[in-house]
Amino acid sequence: GFLDFPVGTQLNAINRCVFNSGTGWLGQFGVKILRDEKRGGQEDFEEMDKFTTNRYGFEITTNRLELWGKLGYQFPGKPYKSVGLQLSTAKHRHDSYYGFTSHDADEQSGYLNLIYQSIISSTAHKFKTGFSYMYNAYDERLLNAQLPIRIIRDGSETTANLMNFDRTEQVPGALFEYTYDYLHKISLIAGMRVDYHNLFGTIFTPRVHTRVNLSQTSTIRLSAGKGTRIANLLMENVGVLASSRQVVFSELQS
Repeated sequence: GFLDFPVGTQLNAINRCVFNSGTGWLGQFGVKILRDEKRGGQEDFEEMDKFTTNRYGFEITTNRLELWGKLGYQFPGKPYKSVGLQLSTAKHRHDSYYGFTSHDADEQSGYLNLIYQSIISSTAHKFKTGFSYMYNAYDERLLNAQLPIRIIRDGSETTANLMNFDRTEQVPGALFEYTYDYLHKISLIAGMRVDYHNLFGTIFTPRVHTRVNLSQTSTIRLSAGKGTRIANLLMENVGVLASSRQVVFSELQS
């Protein structure tokens, strides 16, 4: 009596405008709208069965609005030299429940990136430099009125029916990238960026990519580097909520 796959509806709308002034200025602007509704569980689950033991069901509703824009200038007679600005903002709303478990989340984000690129003495030596700024505000709640959430913090254990995972991230940063190209046979890209995260401090991110074209059919690539990502625990493991298992957060820090 259970659905093999969730059922639902999805609406996607997107519009993008692009312009070229003919004098070096290039740009584009876009808007994207998403609404996604999913329902799963028992086939005869209805709205009146929500948060009851009559029938099991879950629903996930997602609303997202995204705006972005790009503006760049290419210097006349110098195709290797340009400056560009990227801007984007998004508002994401997620409402869901799985049996007795309710999970709601809001995200508001903004991103700015300014890049300047040119050459050093010849087109075999190129570089990019610039700075960026990222803003993310999360408002996230997990609620289970029937089965309390276990929380193990600093060696002691407590339970709670409601947990909040709110946080605000602000990350300014700067980057520099150097590219060496030898007759399209050897290519080397070495870059680094330094970001300051208001919650995790300074983050240094280096990377190196090398490509050697041995022949028309053989290429050697080597890459090395470092990356940092901040996890959203619940959104990345949302399938765990669609079960009767108790959620446990262990080794949390105050």
